[in-house]
Amino acid sequence: GLVVVAVHLTGPDGNLVARMALDAGASTTMANEESLQMIGYHSSGASRKEIILTVSGVTLTSRVRVKSVFALGRTRRAFPVIRHNLP
Repeated sequence: GLVVVAVHLTGPDGNLVARMALDAGASTTMANEESLQMIGYHSSGASRKEIILTVSGVTLTSRVRVKSVFALGRTRRAFPVIRHNLP
C-alpha cells in the first residue's frame, strides 16, 4: 500500500510539516506548489523550467533547492525538489 511519511520542510519564509508519499522507485522528490509557496519558494522566482514525465503524462515544472528536508530521522540541506501537484 501507499506509505505516507511526515516531512519537515524549511525554506526562507519558515517551515511546515507535510504528509508526503514515499516512492522507493522515484528518481527525484516532488512537493506540491502550495507547500513550497508557504515556506517561501514561489514559482515566479523559478529560473529554469524542466520537463518531467509522470504516470499522468508530460509536465513543465521547475526545481528548487529547499533549505532543509527532515524525514525518517535524516536531514538533507539544499535538497533538490520538483514542484508538482499530484492528482
